[in-house]
Amino acid sequence: MDLKNGEQNADWIVVPVRGQTPGRRYGHTLVFLKPYLILFGGNYGNEAANDVWIFNSESSPLQWSKLDLREDINNMKEEKIPSARVYHTASVCNYGYANGMMVIYGGRRKDGQVLNDMWGLRRHRNGTWDWTKAPYKGNPKDRLQHASLFCGNFFINIGGRSSVDGDNLPIEVYDTETSEWHTFMTFKRFRHACFIIENFMYIHGGLEDGNDLFLFSKFCLFHNIFFCNNKYSFIFILKSNF
Repeated sequence: MDLKNGEQNADWIVVPVRGQTPGRRYGHTLVFLKPYLILFGGNYGNEAANDVWIFNSESSPLQWSKLDLREDINNMKEEKIPSARVYHTASVCNYGYANGMMVIYGGRRKDGQVLNDMWGLRRHRNGTWDWTKAPYKGNPKDRLQHASLFCGNFFINIGGRSSVDGDNLPIEVYDTETSEWHTFMTFKRFRHACFIIENFMYIHGGLEDGNDLFLFSKFCLFHNIFFCNNKYSFIFILKSNF
């Protein structure tokens, strides 16, 4: 969206790019880590993917580049990159140990397994990129079609679906400093959008899983309170629908 003429005159434009592109896909993620747009995973239409593409918004000419992050097939003692997946989430951390890292969570593998793993992608000073699998203290829910975002050093999972039909998924928060998971109230919604501004989390749309599927067209507003005794603490309160 072109905003150079102000919000009232904003307009969608097609961005001209050169060379190869990520191609058509769905169920992928796209985040901004200045100056890069980072695209990960999704489905081409008949196969799930785990490729990573970057788009440098400050370079000329504008073009996509595919990162070479393949596993060494001769050293397979442990995973080195995330498995191919669709309907996962991604968010960028700007605080603490994971500062400057794109973090992904969950999704569904091509064999149908719903995942509960977390990975971080980081660019090093020498220009190389690599994945790191997050260590866990706790056992978070597997989920897909959820929403995730960072508040400080905390990664928040909201809603989604699990491998169990009709599962009531709680809000779960991962502390990147201690590797601990914390569980809060349930939030029964999937395929929604979520964003955080200062002390407020805004959630829009989505579906509710039950005997019938309900489509939401309103906003939900959560208020989170933080920086208590020099540590983050969360109190999630559903304030209103509007």
